[in-house]
Amino acid sequence: MLNRSFRRAGFLAATLLTMVSGGAQAALTISDGPTYSYGTVAIGATAIKVFTVTNTGTGTIINMAQGTPAPGLPFSWTTPGYPGGGTCGTSLSAGNTCTISVKYVPTNSTTQNKSVTIKYREGTNKTVTRALTGTGATAAALTLSGSPTVNFGNVNVSQSANQTITVQNTGGVTATALSATGLVPPFTLAGGSFPGTGGTCGASLNAGANCTLVVAFSPSALGVANGSAGLSYHNGVSSQNVSRNLTGTGTGVATLSFSGSPTVSFGDVTAGLSATQTITVTNNGYVAAASLVPVAITAPFSYVGGSYPGVDGTCGATLAASASCTLAVAFSPISIGAASGSVGLVYYDGLASQSASVGVAGQGVSAASLQLTAGNLNFGAVIVGNTVDQTLTLTNSGGTIAANLMGSAASSMF
Repeated sequence: MLNRSFRRAGFLAATLLTMVSGGAQAALTISDGPTYSYGTVAIGATAIKVFTVTNTGTGTIINMAQGTPAPGLPFSWTTPGYPGGGTCGTSLSAGNTCTISVKYVPTNSTTQNKSVTIKYREGTNKTVTRALTGTGATAAALTLSGSPTVNFGNVNVSQSANQTITVQNTGGVTATALSATGLVPPFTLAGGSFPGTGGTCGASLNAGANCTLVVAFSPSALGVANGSAGLSYHNGVSSQNVSRNLTGTGTGVATLSFSGSPTVSFGDVTAGLSATQTITVTNNGYVAAASLVPVAITAPFSYVGGSYPGVDGTCGATLAASASCTLAVAFSPISIGAASGSVGLVYYDGLASQSASVGVAGQGVSAASLQLTAGNLNFGAVIVGNTVDQTLTLTNSGGTIAANLMGSAASSMF
């Protein structure tokens, strides 16, 4: 009788336990097994993982709570205590899920292994555990080559020069959200967009890796220009910026041009005589043309008077920017026929020796030669007081114009 009472009491207890726990079919799992890795995380940064907890059984689980051991530093609940800001409570019905949230905040450059555990009741007291691992590393740190200043040197106004700047990540984690900052004309990214034409940087840069930025200097004025090239990024903990000073000098060159280009024509000139032309030289550049030296002129062309810049010419050894001067050049043919040559100057444009010239041309012709001819100059008998005309033909058989023609006085009878 007593034995039967004990068996009945055990049956009632088991029945009650089944009613409370939902039966012996319930079981918990935690996602991301067997070991979840937070990867490499910057020291001082916080990496958060939300795990999914699932009741894979057919009954309701009860008495859910933080198990032993609790997540050990540098792992901890995202907010103090179970479920760390997740949705899990003290029970979970069959087939349902909830979440727990665990953070990793490394304090040194080592790999650490811990676990998170949930205890629960499923007929008996049980636990479910997820192994955790993570590696701390120094924050990303970007450096730029060209310290302390990237110098573009002398660059002609309205031209452009590029410099490649190498970016290196000396930290232990990936730098993210890379973006150029601080560039103001005349300094820009080559081509106008990040990372500059020919550059290799992207939105992120792995630990220990390099990439390049290409910066252009395009001066619009003479003189020294200063600026900076910056790079903003996230180092794994916070936003950072690194920059490099830039400098360059806008320079100009002298550029000479000649009036009458490409060829100054002297026209027809009588052999043995001379004709002159004034040729204007203009400096269209940004600086003075220096050390002007004439290029030898070959006969029958010469400087008027025999030497540079010719009688009444104004050019000298220098010519200021935007200024003009003149050369007086003579064409003195000694024979009949076409002649050509050039008039040129060698000069220093501010960076290098240059030369400029203009063609000259003329035609040597023979002198004018006049002949007067008439058919019949017999006027015959003419009544006194009347007039009879005769036509005379004047012919120029020479090679040039006969100028300043004047008639000579005729006898009083004509």
